[in-house]
Amino acid sequence: MARAGRKRKEGRRDAKGKLRPIIMPDRGNERTAEKREKFGTDGGDAIGRAYRSGLLGEDGQRLMQTARSFHRAYWPMFGIGQVGCTLGDRTGGGGDGSVEGERWVIKTVRKVDSLGRDHRKAFDELVLDFNPDYGPDWLDRHIENQQRPSDADTLGRAIRVLAMLAKIKTEDSDDKATRHPRRGGLFGAARAPETCSEQEANADRGEDFAHAESNA
Repeated sequence: MARAGRKRKEGRRDAKGKLRPIIMPDRGNERTAEKREKFGTDGGDAIGRAYRSGLLGEDGQRLMQTARSFHRAYWPMFGIGQVGCTLGDRTGGGGDGSVEGERWVIKTVRKVDSLGRDHRKAFDELVLDFNPDYGPDWLDRHIENQQRPSDADTLGRAIRVLAMLAKIKTEDSDDKATRHPRRGGLFGAARAPETCSEQEANADRGEDFAHAESNA
């Protein structure tokens, strides 16, 4: 009498009938889990950890958004240099930046520098430096409630700079909305700036229209 064959293993199979391997999700180590529990999705930079720890005050969310906006604008311009667009009025490797954005960054840097070296240093450490897991030291001590008197001064300087930048950004946005009502603000819906490819396409359409008019 023939023996029964081996039982077929259960589980998901691929197109060839082979069992698919079971891959467990990587949830990180205990430190990663602890950071996620403590800071949520904002633990990946210093400004986010400061905000989640309640160190930025009542206007903390706006200060955090201002800080991140400046960080994103600063490094493509000063970190790796500008990459020009052939149309001449947009910058960035993929046309993602703008001349207005560069002007805002330059204006902001000059404003921060005018406050003095200590303010610039505190701002750089909280906003511009890359601190994905921890740092700067004075912020870590604040979060652990072990701050020194000088740490409070440093945090205060950084917050003063951020408050100034948030005010500048708001004033610039209001000014743009007043000068260009169709671009957004209180006077209309905002429209994203055209990319290089969009501008080129619009230019081609304009030439085709002009050619058709001349032949009519």
